[in-house]
Amino acid sequence: MQHVSLDDIEIFIEVARAGSFSQAAINLGMSNGSVSRRVSALEKQLNVRLLDRNTRKIRMTQPAMRFFDRSASLLDELRLSHEALREDVASPSGTIKVSAPVDFGIFWLAPLLSEFADLYPSVNVLIELAPRHVDLIAERIDIAIRIGPFVGNNLVATNLGLIHTGLYASSQYVAANGKPEHSADLANHRCIYLLNGSEWRFTLAGEVSEVTVDGRFATNNMGLMLQLCKLGQGIAVLPKKMAAKLVSSEELIELLPDYSSSDFPVHALTLSRSRPHAVNIFLHFIKDKLIF
Repeated sequence: MQHVSLDDIEIFIEVARAGSFSQAAINLGMSNGSVSRRVSALEKQLNVRLLDRNTRKIRMTQPAMRFFDRSASLLDELRLSHEALREDVASPSGTIKVSAPVDFGIFWLAPLLSEFADLYPSVNVLIELAPRHVDLIAERIDIAIRIGPFVGNNLVATNLGLIHTGLYASSQYVAANGKPEHSADLANHRCIYLLNGSEWRFTLAGEVSEVTVDGRFATNNMGLMLQLCKLGQGIAVLPKKMAAKLVSSEELIELLPDYSSSDFPVHALTLSRSRPHAVNIFLHFIKDKLIF
C-alpha cells in the first residue's frame, strides 16, 4: 500500500463530519474539486471505497465507518498534542465559539464572563445567542449549550445541572383572579406558556398530575414570559432564580409552593471528548460556576 497522507485522512474526516463535499470545502478553505480529488486519492491509496456519492448528501460505506471511528479520534489527539507544544497549558489561549439559548446567555452566562476574562486573558469567546439548535460542524461551534432532555446524535454531552422552576403570578393578577388551590385549578386561569408547552406537569407527595393550560400569550423566550407575568398577564412556570428578585420585592407571588413543577436539564455539547485546552477550560469553568 502506498504512503497515506495524514492531510488526506483529515480531509476525509471533515467531509464525513460535514456530510457534504461543499460544506467540508468551506470549512477547510479549499475548493470543492480539491476536496473531491484528495478523497478519491485516499480511496485509491487504501484500495477501498469510502464514500457513496449517489445521493445529494454523501454517506460513508461500512469500511469507512470503521476507518472514521479509529482515525478521527487519533487525529484529534494528534492535533491536541501539537497544540500543547505551542502553548503553555497553564495559560490557555485562542478563540472559542459558544452557542446558547438567548435567555441562558443573558441571565446565566453573562454574569460569569467578566471573571472568566480576568482568569484567562488570552482566551477570546465568541458567543452566539439563538433560539435554534445550531449545527456544530457546519457553523464551527466549539460548545453548544442546550436546555431540555439530551437526545444522542454523535455529540458528547456534559451535564451542567438542572434549572429549577416554580409557578408564579403578579400580585395584581392574584388580587383580581385569586390563587389556584390545586394544580387542576390552573385550567381556569390565564396562563403564559412556552410554545408547544401547554401541558404542565406537577408532583405533590409523589403523585403526578398534568393539566392543559390556556392563555393569550405563548412564547419561546422565558425573559418575555417573566415580563408578561410581572405585568399581570397570567400565571407562568419560571426558573426560580430568574423570579427570585421579583418575589423578594413582592411583585411576583409563588403559587402552589408545595407542588414541584418540571425542571429543565442543561447540557453543553461538543463534537468530541478530545477538545482544545481553551474549550476544556471554559467548559469546566461554567460547570463549576453556574448556579441554577
